[in-house]
Amino acid sequence: MEDILNSESLNKIADEVYKNNKKATLWDVLVMVLAKQGNVEPFIIWILSDLSVIELVARGHSMNYIANFLEMPSKEVASTCKTWGMRGFKQTLDFDPVMVYNEGMTVDEFRAKLSPTVAIMPSDEILEDAIINVEKHRSINKLLKEWEE
Repeated sequence: MEDILNSESLNKIADEVYKNNKKATLWDVLVMVLAKQGNVEPFIIWILSDLSVIELVARGHSMNYIANFLEMPSKEVASTCKTWGMRGFKQTLDFDPVMVYNEGMTVDEFRAKLSPTVAIMPSDEILEDAIINVEKHRSINKLLKEWEE
């Protein structure tokens, strides 16, 4: 196997990345290096690098909590949410949407399932966002499982 980390190979990869994306960052180059080294698709590395944020958003944690917990800027949490089509919360929810939501549930069904357990019912908008986040999280996990096979 070629030594990807030697300067000639690294320059070749960087040139390829910048040729395909004039706005590429050093992270884009690093992803490509890791992808080639690990013989995986670059999108898998992107998913794995964002997975902790994706998981915490799906579980209903606030964006500030996630930023503090993962020791990263809040802007990066928001950017990750935007990238994956997820909706960040201003406040941590009183329940774990991943544990409560069942596939295909409507907002009304979700609300009915929550009603015995929460003191204050979240708005329909928050419930809709929680559903979106859980569905995105589950589809990303499904994609990773398919890739592992």
